[in-house]
Order: sequence, then C-alpha cells, then structure tokens
Amino acid sequence: MSRSRSVIKNTGAMLLGTIVRMSASFVLVIFVGRKLGPTGMGEFSLILTLFWVFQTMASMGIQPLLIREIAKDREKTGLILINASILSLAVSLLMSGAMIGFGHMMGYSSTINNASIWMGIALILATISLVFQSVFIAWEKAELVLISMTWENIVRLAAGIFVIFRGGEVVAIAGVFALASLVNLLVNIRLAFHQITCHYMKFDMKICVWLARLVPAFAGISVFNTLFWNMDMLLLSRLVTMESVGFYSAPMRLVNVAKLVLQSYKVAIQPVAARLFVESKQEFRAFCEKSLFYVFMFAIPVCIGGFILSDKILLFIFGAAFAQSGLIFRIVVWILIPYGVVLVFASFLIASHHQNIDLKINVISMIAAYILGYVFISNLGAIGAALAVLCSLTLFMIQQLIYIFRNMFKIDIWRLTYKMILAAVYMGSIVWLLQDFHVLIAITTGGVVYFGMLALLGLFSMRDIQYFIRLKR
Repeated sequence: MSRSRSVIKNTGAMLLGTIVRMSASFVLVIFVGRKLGPTGMGEFSLILTLFWVFQTMASMGIQPLLIREIAKDREKTGLILINASILSLAVSLLMSGAMIGFGHMMGYSSTINNASIWMGIALILATISLVFQSVFIAWEKAELVLISMTWENIVRLAAGIFVIFRGGEVVAIAGVFALASLVNLLVNIRLAFHQITCHYMKFDMKICVWLARLVPAFAGISVFNTLFWNMDMLLLSRLVTMESVGFYSAPMRLVNVAKLVLQSYKVAIQPVAARLFVESKQEFRAFCEKSLFYVFMFAIPVCIGGFILSDKILLFIFGAAFAQSGLIFRIVVWILIPYGVVLVFASFLIASHHQNIDLKINVISMIAAYILGYVFISNLGAIGAALAVLCSLTLFMIQQLIYIFRNMFKIDIWRLTYKMILAAVYMGSIVWLLQDFHVLIAITTGGVVYFGMLALLGLFSMRDIQYFIRLKR
C-alpha cells in the first residue's frame, strides 16, 4: 500500500472511530437527561469529568511517544508493548485510587463515590488499552483501533440504555463503563496477538525507566489541557448543586458534538502543516490562513444559529426539564469560534517546533480558567461557568495570536471573515423568522440559505476542494 493511501486509510479509520464514540456517548447522554433529569445528568457528567481528568494523568500523554518509537523500529514492538503496559498499569492503579480518594475528600454524595469505584476500574482498563491502540497506529493499522472502539461503544450504549430503562441510575451506568472498557481491552489483546508481530515480550526495568524519563514533556500538554477543559465541571460540582451541574452539562454536550467536527479537522491538517513547514514557509503560512478560513466558515453560522434556536434545540433533544439551560447554551455556543482557532494555531505551533510555547499557553490558560471559574461560579452559578469557559478560551486564543503574529506571520482575520459574517447574519435573520416552525426545518433552511449566500459571495467553490486535494497529494 502506498504511503498516501495508508495515511488516508488510517486517518479515515481514526475519524470514524471518533465519530462512533461521540455518537454513542451523545445518544446515551440523551437517555440519561430524559430519564434521570437534571440531577442525574449532573451526577453523570461529574463522573465522566473525574474519569477523563484522572485517566489523562494515568496515560501520561504516552501515546505519541509510543507511536514515534515503534514506528521508528518495529522490532521493539514486543518490548515496548509489555513494559509500557506494566508502567501504565502501575500508574493507573495510583490514579484510580486518587480519583476515588478525591471524591471522598471533596465530600461528594455516596452515589458519586460508589460510581467512582466502577469508573476507577474502567480507568485502569482504558489506560492499558491506549498502549495497544498506540501499537496499532504505529503499525499503520488504525482499523484495528476502530474495531475495538466499535465493540466498546456497542456494549456501552446497549447495556447503558438497558440499565436506564430497568431503573438503574449513575452507579449502574458506571458499571456499564467498566464492562465496556473490559471488552475493549480484551478485543485489543486478541487483535494484537493475531495482527501484530511482537518479539521479545519480557519485562525490562531499563525500558520502563527509559519510557518514564521521556514521558514528562508529552504529559504536560495533555494534563494541563485536560484540566483546562474540565475545570468548569470540577468547580461547579463543589460550588453549586448537582441539579445546576446538570443544567450546565446539557448544552455543553451539544457544543461537544460541534467540537467533534473541529477536532476531526485538526487531525486532517496536522500532517499537511508539518510537511509544509519543511517544504515552504510561504505555503505554510497560506495553509494556516486557509485552515482558519474553513474553521470560521463552520463555526460562525453554528454560533449564530445556536444562539437563536437555543431553547428549541434543548427542548427537542432533552425535553422541558432542561428549559433553564437556554441562556447557558446561548453563551457556551460561542466558544466554538475561539476553540477552532486554538486548534488550528496549536497544530501550526507544534508543526513549527514551538511545542514549548503551546505548553506555556496551556499552563497560563488553565490557571486563568480556575480563577475566572471560581469567581464567576461563586456569584453566578452555572451561568458563571459558561462565562468563565468562554473568557478563558478567548484568553487562550489571544495568547496564541500575539505569539504567532509577533514571531511567525500575520493574518488579516477581518479579510477572512467579513463576507461569511454577512452570510451568517442573513442566515440568522431567516432562522429567526422560522422560529415558530419545527427546529429541524429552521436548521435545514438556515443551512441552505447560508451556503447559498457563500456561493453568491464567491466564498464556496470547487477551487477550495481542489486546493486541499493538491496539498494532500
């Protein structure tokens, strides 16, 4: 298989796996919201937040390191696989205990503490699974990751819906997560020994120490970025009621679906940006500008449309119990614009070997997120959390802009966006007039109007598609 076909196949497999995971999670969230109400949604969201924070710490950001080392020398696969698994098991056991202890220290309810035991088991299993997935990616067999993720999400979704309809609550759902993680690990082990050649599978303390010494640089960005994105939920769970956490988490789940599109886009542009930095600085800058162009093309209309239809969208998906979440949604939907810009700039900073700058920006932004979150949530509750995440993410984007504009190149943001802003505002006026119609009619009509306006303004054509095809080749 040629290199270009391999890249396309593996990128497609990873994107499809992400879509499967996010789709299954979103469907499960809808059932949780409708069956368990705002309080149940708040407990469920808090448990997931604790899981992702401590699982990120347990994984140590080791995945890119393993991919790099195995890809350089596949003969090391067996040694790295067994020793990285042992190292991950040891660290994940510590982090699992830390997560359970954190819940007791924070004074969470017995429901949260009991659920955290099951999620601790899931954390251990999921961390070891990441090692196997890293091996699959390094061997350019990302379709194996897709297989294991698909089985995991089938079990999670089917068993999760079953226990919800049988009257199970958050503790039972956490047990389902542990079961799904076990299935994922077992599938990964079977695939590894049937699809991957693993020699010299033995414990070697030198290999473990070597991996541990290389981990900190990779772990730093991963941990601080995860803390940044979960600071709102952690502070909310401490400062307000669990019902308010539920009112906040429902619109954030909707925003996360849109974030998936931007995350997938980031995956697609990363290898191209890395190659262009070596080949042509002029093309590198032009590609950054073009990448931002498409982020704005997607994010701006979604923000305007979501702002106008916030109440109807929440009612359609989660029901009347989440009517109070409308104002929160109208605030958090605007994070998509700075979020998309942050992803693009982070990709280009790493591609140009400025990853240390990206780490510093992550640290500063995480500290700012904590300070803003504490002040705003203490005074405004869930609405304050929405304002805090929007302000801290905007600060994140501004730091990137200042560094890139001063040290790399400048981009005329207004020139990129003024026509699509005009198209999005026109679309928004049509959507506003259609508010009395079904929400799906308003969304569909708004999309048609928006892309029609882009075509009339000369912003949407086959030339853009051909540009990306040429770069990919």
